[in-house]
Amino acid sequence: MLTDLPKCLKERQVALGGDKKVVGGFVPQCDEEGSYQPQQCHGSTGYCWCVSAIGEEIAGTKTPPGQTRATCEKQDLTKCLKQRQEALAKKMIGHYIPQCDEKGNYQAQQCHTSTGHCWCVSAMGTEIAGTKTPPGQTRATCERHDFPKCLKERQVALGGDEKVMGRFVPQCDEEGNYQPQQCHGSTGYCWCVNAVGEEIAGTKTPPGQTPATCKKHDFTKCLKERQVALGGGEKMMGRFVPQCDEKGNYQPQQCHGSTGYCWCVNAIGEEIAGTKTPPGKTPVTCKKHDFPKCLKERQVALGGDELVPGRFVPQCDEKGNYQPQQCHGSTGYCWCVNAIGEEIAGTKTPPGETPATCKKHGKTQFYNFSAKFCHKYIHLFTSSYGLTQERSLIG
Repeated sequence: MLTDLPKCLKERQVALGGDKKVVGGFVPQCDEEGSYQPQQCHGSTGYCWCVSAIGEEIAGTKTPPGQTRATCEKQDLTKCLKQRQEALAKKMIGHYIPQCDEKGNYQAQQCHTSTGHCWCVSAMGTEIAGTKTPPGQTRATCERHDFPKCLKERQVALGGDEKVMGRFVPQCDEEGNYQPQQCHGSTGYCWCVNAVGEEIAGTKTPPGQTPATCKKHDFTKCLKERQVALGGGEKMMGRFVPQCDEKGNYQPQQCHGSTGYCWCVNAIGEEIAGTKTPPGKTPVTCKKHDFPKCLKERQVALGGDELVPGRFVPQCDEKGNYQPQQCHGSTGYCWCVNAIGEEIAGTKTPPGETPATCKKHGKTQFYNFSAKFCHKYIHLFTSSYGLTQERSLIG
């Protein structure tokens, strides 16, 4: 059936077919799998150009007959191109169509041509909260985001002439993160991984054995720092590599592999003063510390089997404190919060409206107020009853 054919073959069949054939019409060139050839040429005009995986012309690649043709590379059918292809196939008036670049990745800024709204997206096309602007309003400046590590490694494993038979190919989810369970297609072994793709000890199972139950891990601060320390071209000999537990949290004790020094850290990885010991000396016994409130709430919102679509997920800074501005990813509303995450009255704005300017609130202001308040009323109390123990009452 025509409906079951790949898009290129369908278009080719229509161009070549029956009574509707147009003399001099363009006929797409497809490969043996029915995908578009990277380079397309018009038989009648002699023009040639490069196309994306869904057959769209790549700007700046069209050459007239007799001129050296552009070098066209075969493109993967990326998430952006898949979504674009699906949107175009529906042919619905006013439907949002993702904008992809020449490599098939999401343009950093996306716009809905029917509504005029524009917003910034991540490398995987997820809208970045607080960036949506209505028509006529100055658009947010959108930065290009790097591909997730999993997709980069997958691309290398699958890619080009360097493809090695039997090589492990990471499995990534639709957001480009590591699937909690990874399996080697050639050996049949399966294991659980953390958010940066590192194997979790004790989870590897051979073929034929029931695999371990793997849970999805949040991309924590510890794992981010570990990835930077271990990663890519910036890898430096002797650099400190943080040690994270099976949930991606900092191990209470950290040690520098090159220098041999060890020390204790709090829940967000900050060194605890007076705990550093040189090599050869017995390290201090380190206790596990509680997470800041924001990180706890974020962990609950993102966590495990209880994940609820559309649930609000708090945004925390690198120290685990609440970001001054919070945005709900599903509803698009934004608001300001105080240091303990409580909404500040009158700051909530709907999607499309310029969000309020939110200031970072420190605990100092709150505690200073509390101290003055307590001091004032303790002083009144002691004066009224002729007491002289004010100092002991307040401190």
